[in-house]
Amino acid sequence: ESRQLETDLRAMPQEPRVGQAGTIATISEIEDRIASIDFQLNDPSIRMTDDEKEIFWRERVGLMKLLVGLRYAQAQRTGF
Repeated sequence: ESRQLETDLRAMPQEPRVGQAGTIATISEIEDRIASIDFQLNDPSIRMTDDEKEIFWRERVGLMKLLVGLRYAQAQRTGF
């Protein structure tokens, strides 16, 4: 599911140069949280149980869904 969301996100047009400050800040915060999760999932020095990994993956998928939704709404406002 995470891979499909990544593909969906890449298929969207570039973010507009001008946008609503609140939306841009929210998107940035979500992207930062995803990057943090990715770091933790990929850092070999962090040992996680399978249950912990699943929690992180579920959180990542949830954040990706939010990001895709926000980017889609943003694209709709700019005439995508």
